[in-house]
Amino acid sequence: MKLRSYLLYCPFLGCLLSLQAQQAPSTNARTILAIAPSEPPSDSFFVAKEKEVWEALKNRDKGAISRLLADDFVGLYDTGFATKSDHVKDMDDKYEITSYDVQDAKVIRLSPQTVLLLYKANCKASGEWDQFCSRPEYISSLWVERAGQWLALFSQDTMETDGEKAELSAKALAKEREILETLKHNDWEAFSDLLADDALAIDEDGIVGKKELIDGIKAAGTIFSDYKMEKVKVIPQGNGAFVAYRETLVGTQQGKPFTWHFYTHSHWERRGGKWLMTMFQDSMARE
Repeated sequence: MKLRSYLLYCPFLGCLLSLQAQQAPSTNARTILAIAPSEPPSDSFFVAKEKEVWEALKNRDKGAISRLLADDFVGLYDTGFATKSDHVKDMDDKYEITSYDVQDAKVIRLSPQTVLLLYKANCKASGEWDQFCSRPEYISSLWVERAGQWLALFSQDTMETDGEKAELSAKALAKEREILETLKHNDWEAFSDLLADDALAIDEDGIVGKKELIDGIKAAGTIFSDYKMEKVKVIPQGNGAFVAYRETLVGTQQGKPFTWHFYTHSHWERRGGKWLMTMFQDSMARE
């Protein structure tokens, strides 16, 4: 409607106020437009919050656990449901958590104020809590933001089964065979890729790191041609497994043929979705 026609059909003062209201946003609207949405916390923030809970348990810090858990917190464990007050009382038990780690963390954002953290936990403990750390656990932890503070509202633990251990054992054994294949083909790039950067090798000559090991094999003019594994045993442990066996290596060194026999064991660990050998130890077998 044109302004002239509008004035004809509307009392002057009321219409003027109406026009002003249409032309300018309200104070509340301006305020809302001026507020920029806050940046949501990163995934690492929630991993750090979960570690704060572990630290509170480790230190038996009732004040810290009270600050981190919502008043209506609920935990679901193999012993049943637990409340915030139950967790505080649990710190009166005789126990000691000596170590823990949070692995393979995944964050699911259910809303700007609700986040679900999923991860695998390994811990070591003594006393009344030893049973809780006897196997790795899969944990889901629900965090909510209330009045600008992130609080744990729900947690559920599921202890790893023997099926998971069987999977770890099978994977570690497969990786052991894979690294022996790289030796057989003298593929040092592939061999290096299967070793953790902090890997250690132990034999009668001492303890060496990854680079020293590979450089030493090359410097000695060692060329492998075959291998054999006997009396193999696999022991799952934490997020990996130990592989122990009697090893035979065949090849040449400085052009001279050799057949070496060792009793050996190695440790494989899953790190960030990749399996890596962290150490191995050889002992010369007596014929």
